[in-house]
Amino acid sequence: DFGTIDMDESSVGDEWNSGETLDVTLVDQDLNKNTLNDEDMTIKTHNSTIPALIIGSPITLHEDSLIGAQTTFTAAMNVSAFNKIGTIHTAQDHALEVDNHNVTITFNGTTVADYRTAATAADYIFLNYNVTQVIYAATGFTLTFDDRTTLLSKETLTASAGLVNLNNAIVAAGTTNQEAGILYANITSTSGLDAAVGETLFVDIFTFGDKTGYDRQNNAIYRLLLEETGDNTGVFMGDVEFIMLNQINEDASTTYSTLTTISDSIDIIVHEDLTDEDSPRINYLDLGADGVSTQIADQVAAPSHSGVVTFDNDNYKTADTVVVMLDDQDLNTDSELIDVYITSASDHAGENASDSTAYVLDVTFNDVLWQEGESTGITYKGVPDDGLKASGFTLVETGVATGLFTGSFQVPSTYYDSARSTATTPLYTTTGTDIEV
Repeated sequence: DFGTIDMDESSVGDEWNSGETLDVTLVDQDLNKNTLNDEDMTIKTHNSTIPALIIGSPITLHEDSLIGAQTTFTAAMNVSAFNKIGTIHTAQDHALEVDNHNVTITFNGTTVADYRTAATAADYIFLNYNVTQVIYAATGFTLTFDDRTTLLSKETLTASAGLVNLNNAIVAAGTTNQEAGILYANITSTSGLDAAVGETLFVDIFTFGDKTGYDRQNNAIYRLLLEETGDNTGVFMGDVEFIMLNQINEDASTTYSTLTTISDSIDIIVHEDLTDEDSPRINYLDLGADGVSTQIADQVAAPSHSGVVTFDNDNYKTADTVVVMLDDQDLNTDSELIDVYITSASDHAGENASDSTAYVLDVTFNDVLWQEGESTGITYKGVPDDGLKASGFTLVETGVATGLFTGSFQVPSTYYDSARSTATTPLYTTTGTDIEV
């Protein structure tokens, strides 16, 4: 059968925005192996046919990658060109099954220098892996030079599959020969290698970040384990949701560590306006009725937006309630939750916990930040708390996936003016001033 794959933009309306779930449908009767059951994709049963979405250039297995005991490689694999899942096709030498319980996988085609270049430019490095079929119980992971002993990075594992932060561990550069050598991944386990012909695995390295002096990094691969809609339909469905990076979430490790990278419902990171030829694309290798395996794909643009912020009136007087309205689809980071941005002690709404210069918005009187004077070091008595935080201002999304936010505060009679205030004259009247947000 000739298959078709569709990223259904109509499932999200006119435009796919951050936090919205977009339906994906694959129709291919070749995958309908059992007419009496609905057949859900797994990496074991559908290894080479699992659709995948790649952004950037993650480090993945290559066609000539190998797996084996630490000192000797005994099993080769075929690696799908599109989803980078390896399938063992050479029987291992069971005499080498236990070699200090170390199992080594080669990233043939990727050098240590390639990894170092990617890691140096990244704020976050993640191991995305599933070796459940070929390794009994993974307990640790190291990246090594091709001498297999000198470490590039090391991490403890608690499972044979997952997404693990490698904590951006990079050692000093090695010799010229070492840097030009193949990158090796070493996985320790409770009882060594158990790789049989036909079993599958994947090991990827993702990089994210926005380091000064480097281009923004967003390199990852996501795999869709689509589910058949019913017995004998040959129709398989799933969905994909994207998280747009912004000044609040880009430096939070949980933005990346909580991603669902392989499932019928995946989350992906979008780092900028991905439209036209850069639009997120799902690829599928279809064995057609003509007997030829052909890539089929579909893509949908993931645009970024410029926020628009407004007041509900043109003029206010003391004690009036001011309603602030913000329209920014990029701030809708979760379509199942109402997103809320609270005000920090610095009187910034939605402040980045690690960077007080990055926040969503603030309020000024006469171009001076509306802040609580005592927080700046000036002390005075008999004056009530002041500033945006003290007002109780919070930006709250109007619904779970609207990207529209509102917050309100009451116009104070006075405000702290950092340019003029002193301990003896700490506050100035707001009457006659301009309010800006």
